[in-house]
Amino acid sequence: MSRIGKRPVELPSGVSASVSGQTVEVKGPKGTRSFNATDDVTITVEDNLVKIEPRGKSKRARQQWECPAPRSPTW
Repeated sequence: MSRIGKRPVELPSGVSASVSGQTVEVKGPKGTRSFNATDDVTITVEDNLVKIEPRGKSKRARQQWECPAPRSPTW
């Protein structure tokens, strides 16, 4: 199991995230950033946390779960 994938991404104050299908959009004081996640992961936003979970047990799903996008502190 991935230690990185288990850990939710906490959003700093002033930053919001939304998920529409497989498109994730993050808005903050420095601008907006969006990306399309693969169909191998499920992304949810709960409270102030972004959670990523694999869909299925395939090798590709686990790989995408570990690193779906850069975890940048500049969000």
